[in-house]
Amino acid sequence: TEAVHVTGLFNEYGELLCIAEDIGRYNALDKVIGRALIKGLDLSRTVLALSGRMPSDMVLKIARADIPVAISVAYPTIEGIKKARELNVTLITVRDKIYVHSIPERVEI
Repeated sequence: TEAVHVTGLFNEYGELLCIAEDIGRYNALDKVIGRALIKGLDLSRTVLALSGRMPSDMVLKIARADIPVAISVAYPTIEGIKKARELNVTLITVRDKIYVHSIPERVEI
C-alpha cells in the first residue's frame, strides 16, 4: 500500500538480521539499528535496505552505527551523497537499474 516504510538489515551472506516497519522512515531505521545493537551484532559487515530516500542526517545515523552499505528504492538527496562520501558509506539506489552514488569500490555488479 506504500503506507509504511520498511528497513531491513542483512549480513554479508544476504541473511536477514532485523526488520522494522513504521510510518516514518527515520523510525524504521532507528528500530532496526536498536534491535541490532540489543542483539549485540557487529554492523561493520552488514547491508541496510530501506524504502525511503536518504538525506544527510539519515546517512549520519547509518555511519554512526558503522553500517558500510545502504540500499534504497528511492534516490538519496545530494547532501546525503556528499555526507556518504565524507563518512565512507556506500549509497545505492535500485530502480530500473543500479545506481552507486558513493564509494563504488565496495560493489561488484
